Amino acid sequence: MGIFDFFKKKKPEESKVVNFEELSIFLSEKQKEQEQEKQIFSKNIKQLIFELTTNLREDIKTLEEINLDEKKEQERIKLIVQENLGNYIHYIQILIEDLRKLELKEPEEIIRNIHIIFNNFDKKSRLSFEKATILIGKELGKIVKDIADFSGEFKSLTENNSLIINLKIISLIQNKNNELNSINQTDLGIKEELNNIEQKTNEINKKIHDIKEDIEKIRKSKKYQSKLKKEQELESKKQELIKLIYQLKESIDFKILANFYHNNEKEMKIVKQYRDNFQEALQEDKTRLIELIEKANVDMKSILKQIEEIETKTNQIRETKIEKDEIKDLEEQMKSCGMNLIHLANEKERELKRIEKIKKDKEAVVNLIEKELKKLNVDLEF
Repeated sequence: MGIFDFFKKKKPEESKVVNFEELSIFLSEKQKEQEQEKQIFSKNIKQLIFELTTNLREDIKTLEEINLDEKKEQERIKLIVQENLGNYIHYIQILIEDLRKLELKEPEEIIRNIHIIFNNFDKKSRLSFEKATILIGKELGKIVKDIADFSGEFKSLTENNSLIINLKIISLIQNKNNELNSINQTDLGIKEELNNIEQKTNEINKKIHDIKEDIEKIRKSKKYQSKLKKEQELESKKQELIKLIYQLKESIDFKILANFYHNNEKEMKIVKQYRDNFQEALQEDKTRLIELIEKANVDMKSILKQIEEIETKTNQIRETKIEKDEIKDLEEQMKSCGMNLIHLANEKERELKRIEKIKKDKEAVVNLIEKELKKLNVDLEF
């Protein structure tokens, strides 16, 4: 068996079944196997490079010992051959040095860099090689053979290499498995958030239920019934006040006042204010109204009595103290709770949509993992 036979495509193994829950373990084991194979790969590449560079150093010695003076050829041609031979030897030395410095890490990177090294060597040395072969083709042929032997072994390794192929497959599966783990973590986070939303929703619904019970208790309490009675009495007094103000306005003859003050612009303006906005003007200043009526020689007895009744009723209204409406505050709390429920419902809808998207993403990733595993003759079991 040659040093690279280990890496040539092996015969298909029997199909293996891996449980989905054990996929990470399977990948870890595969990566350990591949690490060992990579070490063997690097070791064999190193050996192959050692053999080539050893041969090339011997070839250089042979080339450096060539004496063109023994060749029966024109001096001009000898000079051209000698110059290009020197150049060619220089390029071989660069090739040896580049191969010596080659980092033997990842197989795919090793293969790519070796191709780059030999492509550069071929481009730079081709012209010198062709000119040097005019007189020393046989000696240069040994170098060509050594490089060709290396190239043949190297090609045999890279064209049907199960390690290179499987490295790509396992790397892709590992990346997708990591992506799947990330998706699962996101999924758990969303489900946790949905649980939080559900918990908050239940808490708010309980709070609403408790508020309703509190409202009902307050409504049935003697204190609240007393408050309602006061509010009804207060409203009744306000209606009575409005009625008294209306009666007062009806008892005042604004035509008499207008006729009396029509030549007095200032007083006439005040009369119009009382006539057009009686209640407002009266609440601002009732004294001025009394003065206007007295100057116009209108009977004041009935008007003064009505104004006194209005003042009494106003004071009664002002002195009536109504306790703070506890139910109103509780209803505001219920309204706030309702808005929070709407907000939570919208959040829940968004999270459920994310769950649906994650489900599709997960299916796509799992399908790709299954497809890649089949290339390794492995079936995924759920």
